[in-house]
Amino acid sequence: MRAIIALFIVLSSATSYADLTQKFNEELYYYPTNITNLQTTLSKRHVIMWAGFRNEMIPDYFEQNVESLNYELKAGKVSIYTPSSLTDISVIAARSYEKLMAFYKAGGNKPLVIFAHSKGASEAIMTLTLYPQLLTYGIVDRLVSVQGSIGGSPLSDLYAQYVKPLIYAYGSVIGAIIIDFIDNGAGSMRRDEAQLALTMAISKLNQTQYNLLARRIFYVRSQQVGAKLHRIFKITGKVLAMYGANDGAILTADMYRPDFGYDLGVFDSDHSDFVSGIRHSNQTREFKYAFTRAVFREIFEH
Repeated sequence: MRAIIALFIVLSSATSYADLTQKFNEELYYYPTNITNLQTTLSKRHVIMWAGFRNEMIPDYFEQNVESLNYELKAGKVSIYTPSSLTDISVIAARSYEKLMAFYKAGGNKPLVIFAHSKGASEAIMTLTLYPQLLTYGIVDRLVSVQGSIGGSPLSDLYAQYVKPLIYAYGSVIGAIIIDFIDNGAGSMRRDEAQLALTMAISKLNQTQYNLLARRIFYVRSQQVGAKLHRIFKITGKVLAMYGANDGAILTADMYRPDFGYDLGVFDSDHSDFVSGIRHSNQTREFKYAFTRAVFREIFEH
């Protein structure tokens, strides 16, 4: 089986766990493990799969993750949330309180467990930071950020600095209008804007709220280079390599907030391997099933 994963040592001020690697290997190579207790726990939860940038173009987003949650882990309910890629992270966060409340009611008032990817992870964390009562009152149980654009992405910086001006200078009027439309979503992932927005939101939390959120947020990070990257990340991976380790879309160092949650480690994976269907990923169905089981074991058993 070519789905081999490795965890690199993470040196940071964040709380770090090595158990996720062990759990992943157990699930990938020695499945079935005893997940009866996890099934019992998840049967009382409503899992929200929060999609990221370009979700409108990925029809098989979360396909295998949802299959695993439904058929293996027996989650009480699973829903997919697909906010617009063209909308600012803070705007999505402001709108998502009502959306999460609607999910909560639709699921029979089961606590929500959020599994969020890429830009979606940034939106989810911003939502909980703006509305900490979601955790305080038990509406949201916990959140796992998978390859989140927590600190933004240099790709958005480069887009704003070089691509957008070229289109304005040499492109059509229609092209310029389209760029303006896109800019709200991609622009909110500029590194300075993304980091400042989250810092400002965190600064408004009281100590009790901060401590609660920091105990319920988990980060999964990744990095991959060269031939192993899916073809859609070949060019962007090379560009981002000038800035540091990355997964083809986000810098590994920007996938978490060291002072705000638990770092579950850095995996050898590109930006689509964990969450995209087999048509948009180099990894197998078994890989995604194993990852899903391992992550949910980790966030409930760590």
